[in-house]
Amino acid sequence: MFYSYDYAETPVGAWLEKGSRSWRFIEWSMDIPWFWVTLVLSYEEASWTDTFMFYLPQDIADLTEQHANNIKEIDVQLVSPPSMNGTTKWSMEPIAEIVSGIAIETSRAVHVFKCANGTSYTDEDKVDEVPELDNQRIIFSAHMVSLGEKPDQ
Repeated sequence: MFYSYDYAETPVGAWLEKGSRSWRFIEWSMDIPWFWVTLVLSYEEASWTDTFMFYLPQDIADLTEQHANNIKEIDVQLVSPPSMNGTTKWSMEPIAEIVSGIAIETSRAVHVFKCANGTSYTDEDKVDEVPELDNQRIIFSAHMVSLGEKPDQ
């Protein structure tokens, strides 16, 4: 999860929305992926862009469901740690689909992150090894969102 410190808070949050707070920076000290999600929303004749940072895939599904009728565009980027992407650096890649299920071999809950370039990662810490899944469920699909469809619930 993202966190920050009192000394990093800036007063601009009070100007944006009642009850909101803002920070100059946040900290991420865990070796797990997170997501950079950009939405272009359209209401009547007005449209604007919002950007979110999530670490739970279900939050992306909840966001797209909440704004389903007003999403004009969506871009979900996987921000993966070196242990996941097999390099020595964090990487950011566009996501085509996120699928959850139970790994048949281990009986553990797993997410599969399918990138737009064809690469797939899992949260199982095994680079280039995507397990067979039982009880598959689509958490997010860029294609489905662009068509106005809902992922599996």
